[in-house]
Amino acid sequence: MRFVTFFPELRSFHLKKDVGLIPILLKKYNNYDVKIVTYKNEKIYEYNRDELKIEFIERKYGVVIDFLKYLLKNSRSIDVLNLYHITSERNFKWVYIYKFLNRKGKVFLKLDADKNIKLYDYNKKTFKQKIKNYILRKVDLITVENYTIKKYIEDSWGIEVEFLPNGFYDNNEMVKNIKDKNNTILTVGRIGTYQKATEILLEAFARSYKNLNEQWNLVIVGEIDEGFKGYIEEYKKRNADILSKIEFIGNVEDFDEIRKFYRDSKIFCLPSRYESFGLVLVEALMEGCYIITSDHEAATTIVKNDNIGLIFELENIEDLCKKLIYACNNIEFNENIYENIRSYAYNNFYWKDIIAKLDKLIKLASS
Repeated sequence: MRFVTFFPELRSFHLKKDVGLIPILLKKYNNYDVKIVTYKNEKIYEYNRDELKIEFIERKYGVVIDFLKYLLKNSRSIDVLNLYHITSERNFKWVYIYKFLNRKGKVFLKLDADKNIKLYDYNKKTFKQKIKNYILRKVDLITVENYTIKKYIEDSWGIEVEFLPNGFYDNNEMVKNIKDKNNTILTVGRIGTYQKATEILLEAFARSYKNLNEQWNLVIVGEIDEGFKGYIEEYKKRNADILSKIEFIGNVEDFDEIRKFYRDSKIFCLPSRYESFGLVLVEALMEGCYIITSDHEAATTIVKNDNIGLIFELENIEDLCKKLIYACNNIEFNENIYENIRSYAYNNFYWKDIIAKLDKLIKLASS
């Protein structure tokens, strides 16, 4: 099976996410012939050519035309064309040309969808929208990462989509024992962006700290948005008494280094305003972290009971305070909770099992 992913924006960190891991693991476990087609955006590091072929194309006429030219030459040698996002206009052009040139070829569209999926107004009665919907119905397999968006699409559009979560892959490495973890609340992401709502966590930590029975610290990992740096300086002035308990690590690109932070932390908090999935949540679960997350689209897909974590009301600082105080003061972080969290992660979000499901879906679409 010749599986080709179009991802013009590819950078090294994508190879550790669904964009890279799906083809890599389809080859490893199901013997697919896999390739990512992209622009040369940077030098790709930690790139194993035996696992995955990356074909760099010339940036010449613009992303739509450059990749259409590739399809004109190569469509018949692609069994499955893998694309991302329905809100990208370019995908409709690529699907149409690919299907025209390769009638037997299959399209796998991974939506990676959060609330912005509603920007695609399926029911709009314009000629352009009707054309887009016609092309969309030619897609053989559409998957979504959370049940909230799956229900929205099926109810609003009448289109069948498959639930296929993101996951983690550990190369059979053992995680750190829970008893060696610290009283650390960790967050990882693009710090200070509107989506990630880091200020919600910072304000909640400041308000709840005096009510924690033991000393806890907050560790913040990720590149800090330029527009957020002024807020941080102002926050430090208001909360000088707890600054020793807060550490801004900055950007960490090496995933093995990020894993060390997960391993050292008891609680992982993601205060986002919206998420298609929240990959960091399952990465944290893999390392035995208890989850506290906002009620974004994927929250109930990942946190299904309070043995795994807690969900607080979106943008509600006081509710997050209550959840932090409860978790820090009442959760017994022992071997039992560690094993429950770890088992839950492996049973629900292990890439090897997710890939097995994807392989079945692709073969069903091809039959």
